Amino acid sequence: VDFAKGEDIFQKYSPQHYLFYVYQGEVGRTVLTASGNEKIVKVVGERSIIGEVVFFQSLNNVNYCQARKKCEIYLFPRSVVYEVLLKDEKVVQGLINWFCSRMSSLSAQITDSMVRDTHYRVCSFLYNYACDFGKIDAQGHYVYKGKLS
Repeated sequence: VDFAKGEDIFQKYSPQHYLFYVYQGEVGRTVLTASGNEKIVKVVGERSIIGEVVFFQSLNNVNYCQARKKCEIYLFPRSVVYEVLLKDEKVVQGLINWFCSRMSSLSAQITDSMVRDTHYRVCSFLYNYACDFGKIDAQGHYVYKGKLS
């Protein structure tokens, strides 16, 4: 399915019947703060899975995802996902690796917010963003030439 920039991929409080695979594009996950402002809490790029937690736990979304760029996203229904998981050990291992990576990232974010100062957290965010969305230059450094606000 193609999504235009700014288009909602899934809505807040909607049931999750599909596992979403971002083949091309960039997606932002947004939450509503206590003050009523919307805040992007995670940006994922190509070759990423979104909506996996609510999909596997059969929950409703408490946030929503929106295309930050034009996206091509594959939607896999629950029945197909479980059928593949029962048959393909490599897919199961890939999902386990994906979840472990996400848990490590969340653990680092929690640790950072509890014990690191603001300067460290900003530098860490910028480095990780460059690693995720940048390119490696001739010296082996990650370089990101896009804009952040």
